[in-house]
Amino acid sequence: MIEIFEKFKKDTSGLQILEFALLAPLLISMVLGTVELGRYIILNQKVSKSVFAMGDLVSRKGGLTSFDVGVSFELARKTLSPFDVGTNQFASRTTLRISGYNRPDAASGLIPQWTCFSGANITTTPPPINADPREGVMLIEMVYTYKTLFVPTSVTNFFSSEDLPIYRAITVRPRFQSLVPSFASMQTREADSSGVGAPTCAPL
Repeated sequence: MIEIFEKFKKDTSGLQILEFALLAPLLISMVLGTVELGRYIILNQKVSKSVFAMGDLVSRKGGLTSFDVGVSFELARKTLSPFDVGTNQFASRTTLRISGYNRPDAASGLIPQWTCFSGANITTTPPPINADPREGVMLIEMVYTYKTLFVPTSVTNFFSSEDLPIYRAITVRPRFQSLVPSFASMQTREADSSGVGAPTCAPL
């Protein structure tokens, strides 16, 4: 019996396979984690670019309309490509909102005039702006719900009960007029030949 154990003790065949079996889960986790982290970083950059693109587009429009806001939302969707290009999946993961603020008089602060939004789980009332400029401003907001590609939901739920939201917001001023347009002047056609529909807009 002792001779048998001595034989197994000296036999090193298969040792490399055993080492690989012990290290393989760690190596695979590191590779998948690196890919997941890369996706999250790239998506953060794309969300930031989408918000700046929307702000640049709506700020340069002299007579901003609800259709123009819809075009900016479509631009944001294309900027996020190839992440969730499908319209239904994009709408379920993304919330977009553009709100217009004006200063009625010198003694008043910025007061929200209207808001246009697209997506679910969004409050109609936009947040207050502490800045006190002499001209009107527009608040551009975007929230993207990030869902992991390789990490199981059970693992992410261990750290948080919700998915990872990516939020970006900027304020822009109209370039060719001092105040943002009124809600009445923004109501235009629902869509044109390009098929871009107007978003949901509401006065405040």
